[in-house]
Amino acid sequence: MARKTGRPPVPAEVKRKRGNPGGRPIPEPAGMLEPNEGDPPEPARPLGAQGRKLWDDLWSSGIYWLAPATDRHWILQMCEMEDERLALRYEVLKTGDRLKRVALRTIERAIRDSMLELGLTPLQRTRMAIGEVSPSGQDDLADLRKKRQQVIDAARSIILWLRNGSVLQPKDRECDV
Repeated sequence: MARKTGRPPVPAEVKRKRGNPGGRPIPEPAGMLEPNEGDPPEPARPLGAQGRKLWDDLWSSGIYWLAPATDRHWILQMCEMEDERLALRYEVLKTGDRLKRVALRTIERAIRDSMLELGLTPLQRTRMAIGEVSPSGQDDLADLRKKRQQVIDAARSIILWLRNGSVLQPKDRECDV
């Protein structure tokens, strides 16, 4: 996958959380996705411990846009790469072989590319218009802004009070210290 130069795009969910300071249009979400019906599929080929954990995590995590009928082969391939990555990583740590380290990085890039293709990163979910921040994120931001304004108003009140000369002098105190 070719990399674009420059700064990566900001996900729409982050723009919504910030309150869209740029004022540019943000793509509307495609709507609520329904969970997949039934149990997750079983892998067609045996997987190692790490690959099986990834398989179970992906199918049980509520990723609604994955279709078991078509995407299970892509997920299986990614899980097999994860098993290979783990075995190769042990080998690299044990021997320090430079060529095996290059192969390890190649497998890691392939896994990352697979995750991008399947929409498993926040940026890809935004591009697919399926990753959104809940409306409560806007409420949190509004609450923080309100609290900040209260602190500023209190500080201004104290400054005005001090400027007006209402500061008690030691001789004006009611009790002796």
